[in-house]
Amino acid sequence: MADSLICEYCNALSNTRDGSVGNFKKWVCSSCGALRYWGLCCNQGWLVRVRLSNTGEERYVCEECETVFAVELESGKPVTNLGEWLSMEGLEPVWTNFEQLKETTSMIDTDKG
Repeated sequence: MADSLICEYCNALSNTRDGSVGNFKKWVCSSCGALRYWGLCCNQGWLVRVRLSNTGEERYVCEECETVFAVELESGKPVTNLGEWLSMEGLEPVWTNFEQLKETTSMIDTDKG
């Protein structure tokens, strides 16, 4: 994986690796502050923070293998997979049943405060 990436939010070539959280490589865009976590579950996709449309519950989902993680990434243990999680909530296993959230460094600072 490269040391810099194009940010999907602001298109700047300025993302830099910023350590790790649990078993996940953390990346921060130096232009807009967007956070990204590389999914080491399959080592092929980003973790996306999502919110369920019917309950407001938030989780991380790997874009590639659809493994679901708790919002507290430190444990690094998967909770379930996308199909099982949405079925438990009475929803079809499709990405349209939740919204993707843009996570930023200021959002994390607020969560800790």
